[in-house]
Amino acid sequence: MTDTDARVVFLTGAAGGIGKVAATRFAKEGDRVVLADLELAAAERVKGEIEAEVPGADLLALAVDQSSLESLEAAAEAVRTWAGRIDVLALVAGTVQMEGAS
Repeated sequence: MTDTDARVVFLTGAAGGIGKVAATRFAKEGDRVVLADLELAAAERVKGEIEAEVPGADLLALAVDQSSLESLEAAAEAVRTWAGRIDVLALVAGTVQMEGAS
């Protein structure tokens, strides 16, 4: 599969348990995977782990805050530069809101 044939997957929550499993599966399928997480260091860590398990994996680690339009726009621009498109959007990250929490 060439870069133009491979799907481009944008996956949020990539550093979490389910996110990492999903990202690894996409990489094993030959997809190009954007590892988006709130913390860049966490996304980079997962990138290294997947690269060790899936040699030749095409991965991009990004810090993305889904609650910030500015962060989402910056991520979209980074993906446009890296791959030119998104074929699959996997929203694994979520937020927890607890009533009365400060």
